[in-house]
Amino acid sequence: EEALIALGRMSKIVPASVIKEGGLPALLANLPFFPIRVQRSAMETAVELMSEISFLRTSVIVDCLPKISDLINPDGDKVVTAHAVRIFESAAKEFGISKA
Repeated sequence: EEALIALGRMSKIVPASVIKEGGLPALLANLPFFPIRVQRSAMETAVELMSEISFLRTSVIVDCLPKISDLINPDGDKVVTAHAVRIFESAAKEFGISKA
């Protein structure tokens, strides 16, 4: 839990370095096992990091989508789900996919 908090703080200061060093996958690795408040904070950080990822780092986005999709649950926390949906929307925009 403390590591996720530290990662969140670092992502505000040096987001590019966090992304480069694999911070986004680390942030999402075991997220479902944490309390909702930690999941919310981590997903806010993930949304912020996604906005920093350039088109050149699309493999980072693709690698993280399965873990993010696991967090989309109609019976789960609405804030976590909303952040996960925002990440998918951001990824779709990055890849040039429009809503049908």
